[in-house]
Amino acid sequence: MDSLLLIKNLIKDKDIATIAPTSKSVINEMFKKINFKKDLTIIEYGPGTGVITKALLNNISSASKIIAIEKNRQMCSEAMKIRDKRLKILKGNVKNLIKEVKKITNGKKADYVISGIPFSMIEKKQRIEIVHQTKNILSKNGKFILYQFLPLMKKYLDKEFEDVSLSFKLANIPPLFIIAASK
Repeated sequence: MDSLLLIKNLIKDKDIATIAPTSKSVINEMFKKINFKKDLTIIEYGPGTGVITKALLNNISSASKIIAIEKNRQMCSEAMKIRDKRLKILKGNVKNLIKEVKKITNGKKADYVISGIPFSMIEKKQRIEIVHQTKNILSKNGKFILYQFLPLMKKYLDKEFEDVSLSFKLANIPPLFIIAASK
């Protein structure tokens, strides 16, 4: 079902960049970078069908929260089917909704931002703006974790963050780069 929905939306929406849900291998690699032992505020850019969102919900504490921002109408509807009081879904463009996140968290900074949005399909100016805004909503030791088809974002993250790591996972359709940037 998830793959069929992704393929249908890929045809209709130029901002959808995948044909299959994120693999467990990629999720496990990203989760190695997250400390699930404490209460967390996590922001997810582009939850799509909610594969990573559900995995996060299975790992976070009862006092943690996830704010997911999805631009695509159908994907947003799919993500809204996930019923969990710790999850808040916002429909719209990430660069426009980052300010809304601050209101929802009552000014509390995020511990992690996870992003699957296809930055290679976004204008350079918007990439820079999103990276800068993301850094500003992260806590002192916060991390921005991206999973991407290309390592394009590493150079942008290197300019804003203290520590940036890059790994590659073949066990995904298509294979993905995982970039983690720490403040």
